Amino acid sequence: MKKLFLTIFMVAAFGAAAYGVYLYTMAPHQVVCTRLVQLCEIEDPSAHQTCNDSLATISDKDVESMREAADCAVEAKSCAEATGCVVGAGASMGLKELGPMLKKGKGLVDDFLQGVSKGAEGLLD
Repeated sequence: MKKLFLTIFMVAAFGAAAYGVYLYTMAPHQVVCTRLVQLCEIEDPSAHQTCNDSLATISDKDVESMREAADCAVEAKSCAEATGCVVGAGASMGLKELGPMLKKGKGLVDDFLQGVSKGAEGLLD
């Protein structure tokens, strides 16, 4: 009985390690797409390719953020969590691009809040 349990454990451990190596060697956006298709249980055969095409340009722009999204997606336990990983990576990339502009703008936050206030005037009345 112990040999059977040990054999099953070794096969499972080897399978998990092989899957980890497989995911690690893939491009980050492919990892994210693979997990999204798995966790969201998408059966459309073109979904994976569409996801890859969409995220490839983002991945080329900021590999580090996409790698973080991939790590997050691998650990995700639900479709919503994996989707949140992609949104978080996108926000991270956007903030990196806005950083230089934020440093240059004096009173930028005040101006932004004034714009929000003006834009929402009709909403608050």
